[in-house]
Amino acid sequence: MAFQLIPVNGLRVEGRSDAPDVGEFSGPVIAMGVQDSDPIAAAAPESEAAHTREGLDGRGTTYFLVCDESKPQPVWVAKHDVESHSFN
Repeated sequence: MAFQLIPVNGLRVEGRSDAPDVGEFSGPVIAMGVQDSDPIAAAAPESEAAHTREGLDGRGTTYFLVCDESKPQPVWVAKHDVESHSFN
């Protein structure tokens, strides 16, 4: 699966991830990543594949690289884990 990386400026996000190394997060986004999915799976009915239809071309999964000051390094979080956002 291809992974496209896009630099981001001026976006801040907050939320919570079930990933044990992430948990609650808050901070500026420094990059956005879109992971492509299988076109066959992405063509499934909306009820079966709603979570895979969010990439720039209608397929894939979106992630944000967040610089949370409480973490030792930036963390990748899935779009669905973001609870709020703001623009600087």
